[in-house]
Amino acid sequence: MAKAIVLFDGDCGLCQRTRAVLLALGSGLLLQWRPLQSGEGAHFGLATETLLESIHIVSGRRIERGFRAAKMILLRTPGFYLLLAAALILVPDAFWYVALPLAIFFAPPFEPAGEAVYRYIAARRNPSCTLPRS
Repeated sequence: MAKAIVLFDGDCGLCQRTRAVLLALGSGLLLQWRPLQSGEGAHFGLATETLLESIHIVSGRRIERGFRAAKMILLRTPGFYLLLAAALILVPDAFWYVALPLAIFFAPPFEPAGEAVYRYIAARRNPSCTLPRS
């Protein structure tokens, strides 16, 4: 099974930090992280301007962006499931504080609200928040 490709803004500190956390949680097992500055988006017909607006994930012939891409990335991060299991075991009333919010988060009717929050954050990130390359 080929790894899905995540196209992110390699010059954005928020994007870099998010990527680092997800890599620490094992996303590298199922995802290839590529900065949009690598030009790889052109292989999928994605313009740089489009890529700068939101994160993208390419899985086979399917391309998702924004909130939908974020959900797909999370579902391809093994550590997410370990954290979820730990929370369900350790958090009192886990249904109300863990399971129900996650069910709402991943439910299709929540997608417009999730996309709106994603767009709000993406539009307000500082485009010059660079981090040293690792």
